[in-house]
Amino acid sequence: MSPGQPSPATPAPGRWPTLRWADLSLAAVSLLLLAIHLRVGLRLSPDSHTYIAWAGLLRQDGFDVVRYLSHNHHVSSPGMYLLPVGLIAVLQQGFGQAWQTAFLVVNLGLMLALLVLFRQILLGLGARWQICALLYPAFLLSADLWTWPHFVLTDMLFALLVLGAVGLALRQGQPGWGRRCGGVLLLLLIMLTRPSAPPAVAVIGGFMLLGPRRPAALRGWSGPALLAATACLVALAALGYGWLMRSVLAGDIDSEQLAYLARMVAKGMVVHDRPDTFVANDGGILDIAGLYLRRMLAFYSPYASSYSLAHLLGNAVVLGLPLLGLLAWLSGRVRLTPPQGRAVGLLLALSLGFALFHAATLIDFDWRYRFPTLAPLLLFSAVVLEGLMPTPSGGRSAVGRPAARPGLAR
Repeated sequence: MSPGQPSPATPAPGRWPTLRWADLSLAAVSLLLLAIHLRVGLRLSPDSHTYIAWAGLLRQDGFDVVRYLSHNHHVSSPGMYLLPVGLIAVLQQGFGQAWQTAFLVVNLGLMLALLVLFRQILLGLGARWQICALLYPAFLLSADLWTWPHFVLTDMLFALLVLGAVGLALRQGQPGWGRRCGGVLLLLLIMLTRPSAPPAVAVIGGFMLLGPRRPAALRGWSGPALLAATACLVALAALGYGWLMRSVLAGDIDSEQLAYLARMVAKGMVVHDRPDTFVANDGGILDIAGLYLRRMLAFYSPYASSYSLAHLLGNAVVLGLPLLGLLAWLSGRVRLTPPQGRAVGLLLALSLGFALFHAATLIDFDWRYRFPTLAPLLLFSAVVLEGLMPTPSGGRSAVGRPAARPGLAR
């Protein structure tokens, strides 16, 4: 290097370092979201009052978890809310009357951590700074991110833990003991955050166990072949659900939790507390299977009769980006590196897992349970977009490896 020539790490005079545009986008989106939530202030929902009551009970029991769980027999499995309830109890104990302000600060911190983690995962997968900078404004179009961070609910904590586990599963190289222990701890925390944890734990845990490997049976599968296999899986899940709910309704299976779900099936409930979505059914296996498929579609529907035009347009963009990414990926024109191929597999499987689970249980009035898939779906969109962009000169990918053929990682 000749004297006086700037080093590669030093930006040329008068030019903004390219990566900082992504940071600038992150900062702008973060500040806008903070302003929105600080202006609104903390809010409570009916579920919030339940968690607060449980936190009081935990404090009365001297934070003895075993004793607390022994006399809290709520149908929704209080043990699977232990982390957020424990957080509320600790804040009540430490901040007294100001605990709600402390909870809002924690929630907003979790929101910022999610945005930063999104950047880290995306850049770690080799996505260009332009993609990172362009994707952040999509978070501002999400009504979910405008809403749940200022509520005393589990959503922000759960979404961050899920994204953190995704990031850990996508780390390259053979995992050491520290990474394995970190993965087990994250999955345990997810299980203790809310009852919708099983699909996240199953999918992400499976990918962590596989590590950089992938079952040989999947090698060489094209996008359309995987789509056909997924359709068969969904059909089998729908028929299995139809048989299970039919058995519960007929009294052949005695379970309080399943009976709760069966009552919603008997009403033809697609989205909770939205009667305009309900459909009549005769309680037969095929009719219940059809209801299950309707719920699958409704889980990612941008439409609700009570939504404003702005809300609908925002949903259409946020949900439309992954849909366009899926269509592009199925077209076979997306070229992915092996790490990017693994990421696509994980993110699609995670999204499908949540949809399968909530079609069987409950789709909330405000689609709260779709919120943890927001960042993973935007990650998927970004990875596919990177795979569509021309590779740098020399035919190398953004992470320094030759681009793979279309499909999952080879």
